[in-house]
Amino acid sequence: MPKRCPACTRTATRATRTGSTAPAVASSGRRRPTSPTPSRTPEPAMTTTTERRPQAMPQRELVRSGGTVWVPFWVLAVLVVAGLLRRGAESGAIGWAWALAVGAGLFGAFGAVLISVIGDRDKAAAHRAAASVMGGVWTAYIATVGWPWTSVILLAGGAALVGLFERWLAPTEWVIRGIPQPLVEQVPAASTSREAWWAEVLRRTFKQQVPVLRVVPWNVPEDGEEVVVEIPDGLTFDSFIGACSTIATRAQLEQGCTVQTKPGAHQGVIVLNVMLRNCLAEYRRAEEDITPSSINEGIPLARLPQGGHVMAYLREKSMLVGGMTGSGKTTFLHRLIMRMARWVDALIWVIDLNGGGTAWPWVEAYAKGLATKPIVDWVADNEFEAAVMVAITQAVAKDRKISPEARRRRKAKNTTVLPVDKDLPAIILITDEGAEIAQATTLIGQLVKMGITRTAQIARAEGVRVVMSILRGTSDLLDRALKTAMAVMVCLRMALHEEYGHVLGVDPRYKGPMPNGDMFVNFPESGEGPVKTKTEDVTPDMIEAHSIATAHLRPDLDERAQKVAARVTVRDVLGGKDPRDFPDIARHPVMRDVEAGRAYAGRWDRAARQLAELRGEDVPEFDDEPVRVHVPDRPTAAEPGSLVEKFLLDAKAFRRSREPEVVPAGAAVPAQREREVGPADVFASRPRPAGPSTDLVPVATGDGVQTTVRELIRMVVRQAGTEWLTDAEIRRRIAAETRVDVNRSRSGQVLAAMVRAGEVERDDTSTSGPYYRQVVR
Repeated sequence: MPKRCPACTRTATRATRTGSTAPAVASSGRRRPTSPTPSRTPEPAMTTTTERRPQAMPQRELVRSGGTVWVPFWVLAVLVVAGLLRRGAESGAIGWAWALAVGAGLFGAFGAVLISVIGDRDKAAAHRAAASVMGGVWTAYIATVGWPWTSVILLAGGAALVGLFERWLAPTEWVIRGIPQPLVEQVPAASTSREAWWAEVLRRTFKQQVPVLRVVPWNVPEDGEEVVVEIPDGLTFDSFIGACSTIATRAQLEQGCTVQTKPGAHQGVIVLNVMLRNCLAEYRRAEEDITPSSINEGIPLARLPQGGHVMAYLREKSMLVGGMTGSGKTTFLHRLIMRMARWVDALIWVIDLNGGGTAWPWVEAYAKGLATKPIVDWVADNEFEAAVMVAITQAVAKDRKISPEARRRRKAKNTTVLPVDKDLPAIILITDEGAEIAQATTLIGQLVKMGITRTAQIARAEGVRVVMSILRGTSDLLDRALKTAMAVMVCLRMALHEEYGHVLGVDPRYKGPMPNGDMFVNFPESGEGPVKTKTEDVTPDMIEAHSIATAHLRPDLDERAQKVAARVTVRDVLGGKDPRDFPDIARHPVMRDVEAGRAYAGRWDRAARQLAELRGEDVPEFDDEPVRVHVPDRPTAAEPGSLVEKFLLDAKAFRRSREPEVVPAGAAVPAQREREVGPADVFASRPRPAGPSTDLVPVATGDGVQTTVRELIRMVVRQAGTEWLTDAEIRRRIAAETRVDVNRSRSGQVLAAMVRAGEVERDDTSTSGPYYRQVVR
C-alpha cells in the first residue's frame, strides 16, 4: 500500500470535519518526519482549504509498563512452587526436591536474561537473573527445611529490593501525543501520496511534468529520503544538478539541508538525496581503533547525513583540501593522520611552513619517550627542509620505476601499480597551509611548489601520493596542473562562494550556513557531484593517546630508498643548478647534510631544538661553525679592523654579492667565492668512483702550501694523540694552525672515509659527540 505523508492524513481528516465531499484516504506505513514539514508548502497549482481550529492539547500516553508490575507475580510463582515442592518432599512423592528448585532457578535466570535482551532492557538483565537464582535457592531451602518465619521476611525483603531495581532500570515509558497546531494553516487538498507531492515540487521547479517513481526513506526517516525520478524529455542529468538549490527552495527545506543528485539504475533515471533535517549539526568526536590497517583500505573522510562515512582510497589518489582560516581544515588533517597512523605500509611526511602545527603534535609522544616511533616520519617546517623532502620523494619514486624489487613485485601481482607493504612502504606527502608554498617568490619556494605538483603527477603507481591543503580557492594558490592531478576534492568554508567551485571543480550550488567542520567532498571521476559532509573533532589528548597506541605499527623507509636519499645532492635539490651560484642556500644546515649523505638519516638531528621544546626542556645553544669574518674586497683609507673602517664599509654598503671579483676566463675559482662557500667542489655533484675523492682536492694554507683536507685532519689528530676531538674542534684547530676554513660537510665526509680506512676511530656513546681520535697501534 503506498505510504502517505502527514499532509494527506490531515487533509482527509479536516475535510471530514468541515463536511467536504472529498474522499478521505487512510494513511498507512511509517509516519513522515515532522521537521521540516514540506507538506505545509502552499502549492499555487493546487486547491487549498483555509480553516481556523483550536490548538490541540498535548496528551500523555502510556507506551510500555514498568517492570515493577511483574514483581508480585514473581513472588506468587515462587511461593506456589515452594509449597508444591515442600508437600511433595514431605509425602515422599518428589525426591531431590531441592535440586529441582535450584535447576528451575537457573533455567529461569536464562529466560529472564533472554526476555530482557529481546525487550530492549539490557540494564535489567543482571538483577533479574540474580533474582531468579536466589528465588530457586530460597525454594530449595523451603522444600528441605520447611516454613520458618525468617524465610518469609527474607523473601519479602528480596521482593522489595527487586522492585526498586525494576523501577530504576526498567521504568514505565510514556510519550507525548498531539503537538499544538497554528491557528491558521493552508493545507494542500489534492496530494494523496509522497510521490505525488514530490512530483508537484519538481513540476514547479522545471515548469513541466516530472515522473516520480518512488520515495525511499533513509535509515532514519526523519533525516531524509531518496526520490527516484525518471528524466523527462527536454531535461538531462546536468539539469537536475543545476536545479538542486531551486528544488530545496520549492520543498522549503530547513537551513543547512541540501539536495544531492546521483545516477540511478540507468541513464534515464536519477536519484535525489534530500536532507529533511540538518543532522550534520550534531557535534561528534572522532572514534578510531588501534588495529593494524593498510593504505589499500578505504579511509573515512567525513560523516554523511545518511549515516556512515564517505570513503576515499588514497593508494592511487591524491587529495586537495581547501578551507579558510578557522573552518576546521587542520582538524580534518589531524583526522586523516589519525587514520593513517594505523597503516602498516605507508609513511607520513608533512610539509607545514607555518610552524609545523599539523605535524609536531604527532611527534610529541616520541619526543617525550612515550612512543617508540613518531607517527609523522619526517617534518619540514621551513622551505629548505621542504625542498629536500620533495627532491628525495621524487628520487625514490623514479627509482621505484626501475628497481629490481619493484619490477619483481609488479610481475608477481601482474599489475602496473607497485604493491606496497611494511618492507616497501608507500609515502604520503601532506602539505598544510599551502599558501606559503604557492606564493613563495624565492627560488627554493618555487622548487617546492613545482616539486609537489610533479610528485602528484608522476608517482601514483610507485606508491607516493600527495594531500595538498590550501587556504583559498584562487588561481594564484591552486594552479591547474596540480588541480588536474587530484582525484579527491575536499572544500570546507570559503570566504567567497566562487572559491567552492574552483576547489571542487564544480559549483555545489549551496548558499546556506557552513559551520566549522562542514565541508563538501567531490570525486570528479564518479560524476555524482559534491556531497555535503562533516568532519569529526580531534583533541590534543586524543592525538597523544593515539600516537602511543599506534607507534608500533609505523614502518621504516626501505633500505634501497634510504640509499637513494643518501645519493641526492644539493644540485639535485636545486633542479640541476650550480650550488655555487646560490651560496645562501648552500650554507643552510640541511644542505650540508645533503652533501654528507644524511638528508634523510639526519632529519631528527636537525630537529633537535624542536624535540627539546616538545619535551619541555631548556633549548640548548647548538655548537655550529664559527662565524666567518667578512673581509672587504677593497682597501679603505682607515686602519684595517678599526671602528672607522667598519663605519666606512657600512656607509659604502660593500656587498661581495653586488661587486663580484672580475676573473679572466679559465682562471681558478675566485678567492671571494671560496671565502663564502668553501672550495669549488664542496657543493658540486657527488664524485663517482672513477674520479678523485673529495678529500684529495688540494687546498692552500695561509703560507701558500698546497695540501689536502685529509692531510690537515691527519695532522690535527696526530697532534692530539689519545685525546678525543669533535668535528667542530678539529675544524677549529685546522683554522688556527693553517688559516684554512674547512666546511663541516667536507670534514664529515673525510672523517667518515678515514674511519672506514682504519686511520681514525669514532665514539658515538656521548650525546655531544661523535668524537674522533687517531687509531692507537
